[in-house]
Amino acid sequence: MFPAGTATGAATITVNTASGSLTTTINIGSSTAALFTANNNGSGPLAAQVVTLAPGGQQTYTDTAASSGETLVNARISRSPASDTFYLLLYGTGFDTANSVTVTISGKTYTPSYFGPQGGLAASIRSTCSCRRAWQAPAR
Repeated sequence: MFPAGTATGAATITVNTASGSLTTTINIGSSTAALFTANNNGSGPLAAQVVTLAPGGQQTYTDTAASSGETLVNARISRSPASDTFYLLLYGTGFDTANSVTVTISGKTYTPSYFGPQGGLAASIRSTCSCRRAWQAPAR
């Protein structure tokens, strides 16, 4: 990861260690915000979680990807009981320069209650986007 504002184009990098140094040239390109995927290759299920908040304050985290043999697939997410509140946590990079973020789920657009740094990590490295009540449990 490079700091925001780093110029695009050729760059020389030198790594110094106790046993010597290595110099190489790399090409720095422009970037944009992106979501992380569970299989770390940019495709497939998202690296995301659903946080279920019970009325008493108990929180349960559920991954949105599950293992199916040797591959990852979208996991079934329960949205019940109706008394619980559900938060969708999306993990990605590049949100540090965003003025606003929207999330669209099944054609409906939501404004996240939070987007920004995740934990103690610098905003240019990793960000979290959570959507409060992104979807409600179906009425019964």
